[in-house]
Amino acid sequence: MEERRLYVIEPGWRVQIKPDDGRTLYCFLKEENQQGHPRIATGEIYLTNDIEVYNVNSAIRKGIVSTERPILGRRPGQTLPPSEGG
Repeated sequence: MEERRLYVIEPGWRVQIKPDDGRTLYCFLKEENQQGHPRIATGEIYLTNDIEVYNVNSAIRKGIVSTERPILGRRPGQTLPPSEGG
């Protein structure tokens, strides 16, 4: 099995698991070609900043979460200047 890791790269976001509490949560970002906002299912991992809620795929698209391991002093996807790169 391939190892997969996710990194929360934006400050102020928390990872949560949707409990079976009877409440309905919706992702703030619509999927392409969908009418409504995706529902967060019971047991699903999601991210929140107490105002917005995103499922994992939407959080990756928004740049809140990355599969790229952060390097100290550099955000994922940010390139190093030529003098610092290897």
